[in-house]
Amino acid sequence: AGGGAVLDIGCYSLDTALFILGHPKPLTVSAFTTNYFGTSPVYSKTAASNYRAAFAPEDFDVEDFGVSVVRLEGDVVLYVKTAWAMHMDHLGDTLVLGTDGGLRMGESLKLYHDKAGRSAQTEISVRSRQHSYLFDQKVKEFVDAVRSGGPAPIPAEEVLLSQGIIDGIYRSAEARREVEITFPIELSPSLRAGA
Repeated sequence: AGGGAVLDIGCYSLDTALFILGHPKPLTVSAFTTNYFGTSPVYSKTAASNYRAAFAPEDFDVEDFGVSVVRLEGDVVLYVKTAWAMHMDHLGDTLVLGTDGGLRMGESLKLYHDKAGRSAQTEISVRSRQHSYLFDQKVKEFVDAVRSGGPAPIPAEEVLLSQGIIDGIYRSAEARREVEITFPIELSPSLRAGA
């Protein structure tokens, strides 16, 4: 297989973080991945009975957990964690921590900031839309772009940033050290220069 939890579900957290940050160029990554649960005979039996997902532990060749620290241009750091299997209900909310405030994204959005010299918390209301509607809208935008010959709804450079980080996560985990994130020469000159 090409990848596990990092590639399958971690990419969405990574893409969200890059979007919020304005897609800064990634520089280095230090990562750890494991397939402890997937290769465990005990867990495979539990998964088969609980989730009707029978598999042979000796054939499980992708990670079920990954964690990484990604250093980006502008002294920005991402801490990314993802898992398919764990002894926990979830890995926690997504946090954006800045010098002027912080944002917690979970069941709701909450902004932590200073107001009149005092710490404050502001709930941010989000319009409720059904997930299927948003997915359908994204597919429609893609199909429209293909039919009209227009630009892709997501620029290729943004996709390359995410994929460069994911590649770095796997290389770092295998090497057991921090690695530099590199891009092909064909990549936009603005990204190669870190502009």
